[in-house]
Amino acid sequence: MKKVTAAAGLAALGALGASTAMAQPHFYSLAPTLSPQELSKMWSIAASMRAFYDDNYNTAPRGMANDSFGFEIQPTFSLNLPLEQTYIGFKVDYSYRWYEDSRAPKTDHTINLTTTVNHAFSERYKVSLTDSLALAEEDTILDTSPGVVAPLRTQGTNFRNRIGLDFTGNLTEALSAVLGYANTFYDYRQDGIASRSALLDRLEHEFTGSLRWQAKPTTVVLVGYTFDLTDFTSTDLIQVGVPAAIPPIPQVTPSSRDSLSHSGFVGIDHTFSAQLSGSIRGGYQYSKFPHALPGQSDKASNPYVDASGTWTYTRGSYVQVGVRHSRQKTDIAIQPGSALPTLDQESTVAYGSINHQFTGRLAGGILGQAQWGVFNQGGANKLTEDYYLLGVSLTYRINQYLVAESGYNYDLLRTDITGRGYHRDRIYLGLRAAY
Repeated sequence: MKKVTAAAGLAALGALGASTAMAQPHFYSLAPTLSPQELSKMWSIAASMRAFYDDNYNTAPRGMANDSFGFEIQPTFSLNLPLEQTYIGFKVDYSYRWYEDSRAPKTDHTINLTTTVNHAFSERYKVSLTDSLALAEEDTILDTSPGVVAPLRTQGTNFRNRIGLDFTGNLTEALSAVLGYANTFYDYRQDGIASRSALLDRLEHEFTGSLRWQAKPTTVVLVGYTFDLTDFTSTDLIQVGVPAAIPPIPQVTPSSRDSLSHSGFVGIDHTFSAQLSGSIRGGYQYSKFPHALPGQSDKASNPYVDASGTWTYTRGSYVQVGVRHSRQKTDIAIQPGSALPTLDQESTVAYGSINHQFTGRLAGGILGQAQWGVFNQGGANKLTEDYYLLGVSLTYRINQYLVAESGYNYDLLRTDITGRGYHRDRIYLGLRAAY
């Protein structure tokens, strides 16, 4: 039930333009998006070089932002091995950025590794294994949670690895069962009291089961359940305790924000036509915080919604929209006015993209996402935080192997938390080659 959110980093949003020219990406996807050129052979390579301008590379509040010109080099290698009953895929993306501003770290490295293994035991039973590893400073690239957990840039080589296993069995011609497990590990390199490590280092387990009924050739009805367990793993304190203070200040460890979550849902997947399809999931989510501090509620509940749709209005041109409402983690913890930590937030994420093929060579795309969140407990209780991103891109295919690309990305964080909100503008221009 949990899916990968759209990354808001320069490389990720910039890739939208290349995707419009090469393949149709899904906004939420664990597997690599492959172009027809990539699918036609066992391996493929690609590389892009871009010049860019970023007016707030450190995601600082207004008046404290630093800007910089720079360039980015991004090589990509893909390996696709389709066998009789098995598909094996591997993809590595590496990004190197250089900033001319002397106040910035001169270089920024991002690595994404994705491995996929799909195997069909028979016509009735199949299994899918996916591993996704990332090292990054942009948290919107690093974090795989729905929505944006930590919109601020985190200096250092931060690590995330997610492994997912799904088993599908066809019980009858119309009824199938899906069982899934996912494990996600986060390790931030900023250590110390109230550091990113203390706030965000965690291990997440997700168990999912669902029954799918093929009611019609174009309609699937399903019912499912998901259990999520989050264990914050850092040994750094969120807050040092001062028992002698008036009122006493408790010692706050990361485990105080551990959580268990149960979600039950029903849904429908429907294909209206060859051009239009959609899906919706709706249900109830109940969360418990087993190590909440005295004075805090150890439970929370909310509706759960996940809906999306795709409309291909002409060849090479399509629209995707969606909305999701659920609970998620947050990098907000101790705030003025309370010695107790904020436990998580309830958020609604709406997203959409338009990809249009103007001519055989010229394509463009617009991608947008809005997130509205309300913090749960602590000094930030009931405070709101809204995050918006917009990406516009244009690509021109020079020949079979070479594409010129340009784009503009905008981020806006509006929040009730003092000294946290910011806006960010980025533009880029470059070339991408693929073989």
